Amino acid sequence: QLQGEVISGLPLTAGGRYDKHDVYGGHTTGQFAAAWALNDGHTLLRAGFGQGFKAPSLYQLFSNYGNKDLQPEQANSWDAGIEHHAWDGRVVLSATYFNRDSRNLIEFFDCTTPSPLCATEPFGYYANIERASAHGVELQAAVNPGDTLSLSANYTLTDTEDRSPGSATNGNELPRRPKNAANVVATYHWATRLSTSVGARYGGRRFDDAANAIALGGYVLLDLKVSYAILDRLEVYGRIDNAPDKHYETAYRYGTYGRVGFAGIRASF
Repeated sequence: QLQGEVISGLPLTAGGRYDKHDVYGGHTTGQFAAAWALNDGHTLLRAGFGQGFKAPSLYQLFSNYGNKDLQPEQANSWDAGIEHHAWDGRVVLSATYFNRDSRNLIEFFDCTTPSPLCATEPFGYYANIERASAHGVELQAAVNPGDTLSLSANYTLTDTEDRSPGSATNGNELPRRPKNAANVVATYHWATRLSTSVGARYGGRRFDDAANAIALGGYVLLDLKVSYAILDRLEVYGRIDNAPDKHYETAYRYGTYGRVGFAGIRASF
């Protein structure tokens, strides 16, 4: 990896990687990123390009749903965005556009999509999606109106598409990827070293399968957290995820936890 600031306020990063796989051979991938600070550092423009390579896992190859004919995933992706700091750093706003084109993306196919593999694996199998794309926008905001209150939110819009020529699933959405997702968190720091947080998570509607025949509904989850600083670097905390005990699914007929509680101690050094 090489990193340098070619002119003041414009750092550049470039990198390369070579993977040698016993079965799938050698693959070279690259990365490039740039960031440009403007407006006395209050505004940042950034962009990046990267490539990826991923060999099939042992489970995808040899499990009851395995497929020994799988090919490795390869992808090219790029993103560009802007980040702005205002109100003496108490407000941070950012927006990013991203795009990824994949070849041989590995996904799970159930047998609603006819295939010869269904004769031996009737509950489904792993297979490659010859061509696939995903692009969208991510928006983020953080506001600290005072020393006691902090607010943050993010929203992601993702459009996905199976672009395999001649495939029965051409033009379909990729499975298990919500088009809309968002998070909101509000944290209050009390004068007694006590901190409390309330957060909401939203996952939009998605399809469970490549054929887009099985739809999974959207959901909103509410999370609660409380922590107390015993010392400057030591705190105890408690957390409740999915406080209303809402039922939801991220994969068809795979159960998710209802209300879950955690407690612990955190130390920093």
